[in-house]
Amino acid sequence: MQEKFLVLGGGGMIGRQVVHEIAGRLRPQWILVASRYQKEVRQALKNFRREFPHVHFLGSWGDVFLRAEWNSQEHRMQRPRSEVLKEPGRRAAIYEDIFGDFGRAYEGSQLVRLILEHRPDVVVDCVNTATGISYQDVYTASAGAKLRVEALNAAVAADGGA
Repeated sequence: MQEKFLVLGGGGMIGRQVVHEIAGRLRPQWILVASRYQKEVRQALKNFRREFPHVHFLGSWGDVFLRAEWNSQEHRMQRPRSEVLKEPGRRAAIYEDIFGDFGRAYEGSQLVRLILEHRPDVVVDCVNTATGISYQDVYTASAGAKLRVEALNAAVAADGGA
């Protein structure tokens, strides 16, 4: 039986090597190369299709750490996570996804949608999660939160501690 693979981060340096090994050694039915940027997915697909004509390659791009609705397959509509996080409503939605109703977060997840739509037999994670998390710029966000808490504490103290 030929298997179907979803390779997360398949357009990156490590992901490309993993796709190369899967295509060359396992001869799967298809490989879905999923990566953050459209350009890197398209370039990877071009190279893989030329080198492995016996494998059907598919591509998808976007940030698997965000909601599917915030990931556009149109290059012009793609927005980096830093822009998404600038919007208070979306920041609140991310907070809700992390700490709120798991079922709702699950249904809206870019990663879950990829899996449900394509039904791969194997999912290979080549995403550099440390880099993925760093896209969120947790240092700036933490510094901003600290300043807001300090300002709130100062306002409470000025109001008599009520």
